[in-house]
Amino acid sequence: MEIRYHQGALRDLGETREYLLLRSPLTARKFKSELKALVEKLAEHPGFGFPIGADYGFRKAPFRTLPWSVIYVPDEIEGVLWVMTVRHRAQNSTFGLERRIPGNEP
Repeated sequence: MEIRYHQGALRDLGETREYLLLRSPLTARKFKSELKALVEKLAEHPGFGFPIGADYGFRKAPFRTLPWSVIYVPDEIEGVLWVMTVRHRAQNSTFGLERRIPGNEP
């Protein structure tokens, strides 16, 4: 599957990167590495994560060692894995679930 990032996810990732770089450059590098590996795995195996939220098709897959998860929507018809947000486990469990795939807004 092709990997695409929702505009909100790009904002979230930028904020997380800035936060981590200020506090722990080592964790920032580990975050980037784990994110890349996980998203690539999800593109190959979109059913890896588990369903969350209402009925829009959101799925959640946790990082291997860090307290973040990728919230994504696999669009099997278009062959696209949409990364909707990357959420820390301490964030509200509904964070990012209001987002929609561009062009599919109600």
